[in-house]
Amino acid sequence: MSEIEEDGSSADACDGSSADGSRDYGNGSSAYDDGSSADGSSDDAGNNTFDDGLILLYIRDAIMCLNECNRVLDLSYQCPVQYSGGAGRRKLAVTKNQLEYLIDNDFIAKDIASMLNITVRAVHRRFQEFELSIQASYSFISDSDLDTVQISILLGIAECMENVAGEK
Repeated sequence: MSEIEEDGSSADACDGSSADGSRDYGNGSSAYDDGSSADGSSDDAGNNTFDDGLILLYIRDAIMCLNECNRVLDLSYQCPVQYSGGAGRRKLAVTKNQLEYLIDNDFIAKDIASMLNITVRAVHRRFQEFELSIQASYSFISDSDLDTVQISILLGIAECMENVAGEK
């Protein structure tokens, strides 16, 4: 719980904000998020004045936020680029082994694109290039064969349940 100082400001606010919503920047100035001064000061025309130090602190805050965003983005996988030496779009180095592994583990094109940080269209182009297909990994069991397997499993479960019930 925060302690309230005599002036109404919070003593332990993490972001430098006080109970009245103003921010204390440690240089003797404080301001609200709209840029107005916490002490109500304004210039002769009635406009809110800005302290250069306050503006610099806002800029530093923005730079820190951008750096954090860049750090998070740098953690994602980036496909290496193959340079053809000519003009035009650069080709991303996605290997057949990568795609085969992901297909074998039942990932769809949208998930593969997300993991490799490329477009779904690029995934489909590589499927064509390497003559791969997600549909080729599907089972070709007929409906009647599937029904037969399902019935045998259900009969096996029923038999197990009878054995367990008989043991009690």
